[in-house]
Amino acid sequence: MYGDFCWPVDPTLEKQIQKNSNMGPRIQFFQSLDGVKITLIAVLVFSIIFWLLVQFLTQCTNYVIMPACVVVMVFAINLVEMFSTNDTRLKKALFIGLIVFAVLIVLSVFKNCNSMRLHAIFLKTASQVFKWRKSMLLYIIMYLIILVLLVALVLF
Repeated sequence: MYGDFCWPVDPTLEKQIQKNSNMGPRIQFFQSLDGVKITLIAVLVFSIIFWLLVQFLTQCTNYVIMPACVVVMVFAINLVEMFSTNDTRLKKALFIGLIVFAVLIVLSVFKNCNSMRLHAIFLKTASQVFKWRKSMLLYIIMYLIILVLLVALVLF
């Protein structure tokens, strides 16, 4: 069921109704909403994990984040491979773009490995902001609540 429309049980009738009614774009939109929801939940989880890493494991955050970025890129590449579409050019372009981005992340890690200590100092200073001003935590929580409400408003 897509929206307020019930489909017939017979697959040939279902395809015929889809073809005659030009509902293809609407069906694709509803199918893409599941991907958007999963992505938003994953981004929220990764954001909280990153925030906790910066707050409590400041010195090793730099060494954990870059390999984690490569893992996330591999996950994204697998998602593109599972993406069901008839347009193979779009699928190939997304796949190649994600591979190039993953290679750039790996090259960035090797190029900037000497400055990781300096980055750790900046992260440590940034994490101490919460010790100096406790009210900053309220701003982050308020931002996350507004973000969740905006996502709920857009999706539902």
